[in-house]
This record gives sequence, structure tokens and C-alpha cells, in this order.
Amino acid sequence: MTFPASLLWFLSVFLFCTGLSAADNLTYFSDAEGNWEKVQNFFKGNPNFTLGSDGLYHLKPGATFVFGGDASDRGEGSLRIRAELLRMKKESPARVVLIAGNRDINKVRIAGELGQNPTPENLKAILKDTMGAPNAFEFHRAEMALLKPPTPPASSYTDQQVVDHFLEHYRPNGPFAEYLSQTQLAYREGNTLFVHSSVSQKNFGQVPGTAEPFTTVEKWLPALNGWYESNVKAWRTSGGKGDAGAAALKSLVDYGGIVNPLSVVNGRSHDRENNPQLPADSLIDALLAEGIHRLVVGHTPIGQVAVILRRGKNFEFVGLDNSYAKGEVNPIRLTLSGPLLAKLKIENHPADIPGFTAPLIIETEIGVETRIGRRLANGHVVLAEVNGKVLSFLWLPGKQASYLLVSAADCEGISGLSPTRPPPVIPN
Repeated sequence: MTFPASLLWFLSVFLFCTGLSAADNLTYFSDAEGNWEKVQNFFKGNPNFTLGSDGLYHLKPGATFVFGGDASDRGEGSLRIRAELLRMKKESPARVVLIAGNRDINKVRIAGELGQNPTPENLKAILKDTMGAPNAFEFHRAEMALLKPPTPPASSYTDQQVVDHFLEHYRPNGPFAEYLSQTQLAYREGNTLFVHSSVSQKNFGQVPGTAEPFTTVEKWLPALNGWYESNVKAWRTSGGKGDAGAAALKSLVDYGGIVNPLSVVNGRSHDRENNPQLPADSLIDALLAEGIHRLVVGHTPIGQVAVILRRGKNFEFVGLDNSYAKGEVNPIRLTLSGPLLAKLKIENHPADIPGFTAPLIIETEIGVETRIGRRLANGHVVLAEVNGKVLSFLWLPGKQASYLLVSAADCEGISGLSPTRPPPVIPN
């Protein structure tokens, strides 16, 4: 059963007038992590963008683009990715939304920690030991050469030149800081809420420095984004120095740069094997009461195909970080459309799942029943239905991805096991 057309029309007009849903279409991806080819492949062929005569992609009128965070670290494109996202944000400030990820926020530490000891050894240790980016030093060197070839041409940038460029790029009034100033922690469009990692009972309503948590999304999001904006501004204007600069730096790092269950940047809604879990029923009920029917996150790798978890037909959790997966140069592309953005389409490009060739399309709609997002009796989550076949997925111990392809008839035994509960132990 779908929502009545008259109700969807009324709600879409209401949300448009109140500023909660102004998009005809919304497109999203997350966790680029320095992979320039992945970013270019997201824009290439995306119906929400046009390729201009200037050789650049431009967001079409009526469309919204949300980047889910983590622009850098694991490829030779970190500098270009941030520059391109920032250009798009300046070009369409109201329709390009940049969510801050942990790999974005933790870079506020570089200016101070590297400035105290500006050596290659110190920078390599910071990146490898505290930022989960062991190859970022060499990636940065390679991208420097791509953007401005060293002289003489046969040479390469020295270790110290890489350090100096890091200091220049990541200073509080440098290019990175300008990018960070255009990011935010959470965003709502229509019936969908976007954060980098999760919304849980622990972090819902929480804003650092407030005595009591906020009880509604309507009040929580402006307060949380406002807190973040003010701390980024204080860090930039103070140069990260003095009492105000030190306090802002610490606030940002504590919230988004380290594991923090009270944070929407680093808190997780996954088990120890990375299997996603739905929010608690009471939290889902609270979100539904405010018209939020979908939660979209990145941050935690989910294999080669997006994972959807559903409670009934009116709430779904969507995880879209395919970093560390084979074929990750092809991003998982999410598109939302229709009244209230109720329709979801995800384009996946699995590299080696038997029986499936790229692209693998997943489609759901709020208010419409589907097997997608339900957990089977063996713990697997149904990812997609294609030509009478059902693809399901489960992370096994040791973070081994298990994909099963069975006929739709074999799924008649779907159990009542709720995706909010931990999956059963799969015997060896």
C-alpha cells in the first residue's frame, strides 16, 4: 500500500513552504577518501549534473547534492576532491551540502602538532599512528606533482617539501580550513536525515556544552550545526592559538576526531563485525513523529553493495560506505526522488559477486512493502531482488563478507527476526 497521492501532494507542499523539502531530486555519495577516480565516476553520467563547456560538472536546477564526509587520506586526490566540492558549494550554496566526517575534522590537529616539530618523521607518525592514513604522506607527494610538476621534471618533491606543503595547506586560514568552514554535521531534506556515522539513543539530541539533550530533531539539528560552525570559526580566527583557539580545537577533536559514542561523526550503529543495526524502536518512533522515515550514513564500510535495513514499510536505514571494497573506484550512488523524496534508487558496481553484473540497482519506496532490508533466518540481510533472484549479505567473524544468491522462492522462510537485534551466530 502506498501513501495516497493527495496526502503526498499536501505534505510535499507543506514541507516546501516550511523549507524542509525543496528538492525535486537528491543525489548522494560518501567516503571518497582521496579517490579522485571514484569522485569523477560519481559525477559522470549522473542525471543531476551537467558537464559544462568549461570541463566541470554543475548541479542542475532543482537538484540537491549531499556529500556524506571523509574527503581525504587513502588516495592521490584529497586536494582536488576538497577543491572540487568547495567549488560546487560556492556555485550552489543552498543545494550542495557537505557533511563533515572524522577524516575531515581530525585534520585540524595538523597545524599545531606538525608545527611544533615540522619533520617528515613526525608527519608520517601523525598520519599513520593517529589518523589511520599510513600512505597519506606519499599520496600527498604524488598529488603535489600532478598539480604542479617539480623542477627539474625528472625530480620529485623532497620529504621536507611535502611537510612544508602540509603546513601551508592545513593552516587555520588555508585551503583545508576554508573547506571545513563549509561543512556541517547533520542535514535533513524531506523525510531523510543525513549524518556521517549514525544516530543512536546515545547521541540523539546531544550537543557538547548543553546541560540536557534536545528532544526533537527540529531543535537539535540547528543547535548541533551551530555549535560546530562556531568552533570551526573560533579555530580559524584564532589560528588555533590562545585559550579560545585551544578550546575550539579540543572541542572539534573530541567530538569528531576520535571515537565518541555521543557523536554523529564517530558513533556507530554496527556490531563488532560491522553488521549494521537499526536504531532502537523508541528512537525510530521519535523520528517518525517528526516525519523522518529514512536515515542515511557512511563511515562504516559495508562491502560492495549498499545495505538497507527496514522496520516495516515506513522506516529505513541506509549505509553507503563502500571504501575498502573491490571495485571501489565506482561509488555507490544514491538518488532520492518523488514527493517527500520517498523513492530511493541506489546504483552499485559490485566487482566479484557471482550472478550479478554492474550496475546493480536497488529501489525502495517509503510506504511500499519489499523484501529488501529484511533479515533472513540465517542472519543475512536482503540487499536486492533482480530477475527472481535475491541477493543477501552478512559480515562473518573476521570481517569476511558473505554474499548469498538464492531464488525468491527460497526466501519464503523470512523470519520475524528484527534487524535491530544482533544476527545469529553462523556456525563454521
